[in-house]
Amino acid sequence: MNVRHDRNDILIKGISLIRERGYANTGIQDILKACDIPKGSFYNFFASKEAFALEAMELYSKLIIQFLEEVDNNEGLTAEDKIRTFFLKANSLYKSGQSDKNCLLLALATEVTKEDNVFSEPISTNFSTYKDYLVKWITQAQADNKIKNKFNAKELANIIYDGYHGAILRMKYQLNTKALDDFMDYTLRILYQ
Repeated sequence: MNVRHDRNDILIKGISLIRERGYANTGIQDILKACDIPKGSFYNFFASKEAFALEAMELYSKLIIQFLEEVDNNEGLTAEDKIRTFFLKANSLYKSGQSDKNCLLLALATEVTKEDNVFSEPISTNFSTYKDYLVKWITQAQADNKIKNKFNAKELANIIYDGYHGAILRMKYQLNTKALDDFMDYTLRILYQ
């Protein structure tokens, strides 16, 4: 019997494992088992675990950018609504029973070292792309006088993004999603006061 395996299915299952366990703690054997595929099939698609992770990051980021584009192109949303929608969507992923999982990029970022930095540039590039949407929406909200804070929009986006990543880490060690609600509540109140 000739069974065909789907590349995207392998990537999606591998993304889930890395988000849950981290890159170092997810072996090729774990991915093979989750996908019920033989080792040779994995290597038909990916040259190495590192190549797999880079392609997984590309798919993961493509999905996030697709969502950000949908929000950005929604003419029924104000800039203020777009910022809120972004964080509501992010929070909903963690609240849907995935609080044991991390953002794929954050999971990989925690394992980047000077000696092993193959993921560093793509992670940085992807996070910058995501933040560009936030910068755009903050700039629009400032122009509409909805955000009174006169800090540079890029600086504000960096602070917000970094704070959100901290809330994700706090969520993981507190074993609940309250940190995400607190972050969103306080951040939006500070932005719009």
